[in-house]
Amino acid sequence: MLLLNDIHQCHNPRARPNPNPRIKKLRTMADRELKFVCSPWSDRSVIASLGSRCQSDQNYPTNRINSIYFDTLNWAFADEKAASDYLKTKVRIRWYDAEESVGEKAWEKRASPKCFLEVKRKIGSTREKVRTALQVIPHELSAGLLPSSDFSVIKEEITKLAPDLGNMDLKPRILVRYLRHRFVDPVSGARIAFDSEITGTSILRSDSERFTARLSQSVLEVKSEAEDLPVNLRSLNMPNLRKAAFSKYYECFCLLTRYQQ
Repeated sequence: MLLLNDIHQCHNPRARPNPNPRIKKLRTMADRELKFVCSPWSDRSVIASLGSRCQSDQNYPTNRINSIYFDTLNWAFADEKAASDYLKTKVRIRWYDAEESVGEKAWEKRASPKCFLEVKRKIGSTREKVRTALQVIPHELSAGLLPSSDFSVIKEEITKLAPDLGNMDLKPRILVRYLRHRFVDPVSGARIAFDSEITGTSILRSDSERFTARLSQSVLEVKSEAEDLPVNLRSLNMPNLRKAAFSKYYECFCLLTRYQQ
């Protein structure tokens, strides 16, 4: 069986000149992603159930994930999700806090300056993602303080990763934060993530938008080449989980803008 680690492709930087020293690495990924949601009241039982069958991911510890999502002023990418389009696009800058940096506002003080620009596309249940490392200070972008020169670099890199997005006037719209516990299924090699404490904060907001919101769901994500849940997980006692086409960005968008489909 081809494991997820085998389909990560790292492009050799010697293959062609790097036009921008801010680009550290370009990586593309393609796999299938299954999602299940539950109430936060079930967080502890789900984590315990996963720990009884799966191994903790030794490469990536439990930590806080921060993602700044880009969209147009009229929410073109959010509209894609609202329309349930077969093809969906997300553009984001992502960085990771250390495991102990889980307190309120800790990300503002302790976030690493190393972060990644990612363009993610979903084709049905299959996802394709390309990303490149950037050297910017993420909390400056989330606070609207990023220098215009750095913002221009980001827009250029978006175009390099996805030339078809070059004509879109993309701006940072929502900061999504959550706590992620990571596991690996020892049987299939599937990578499993359980995301809780999910919050969204408006970056550019109108008078009709809220400043911050917390989702009432937690999310289990299973990434592998298979179309179904790994056999090792099917007998787990997690009755409160239900399969769903769930987007943290879209759910935060709905709460922050009071959008009702």
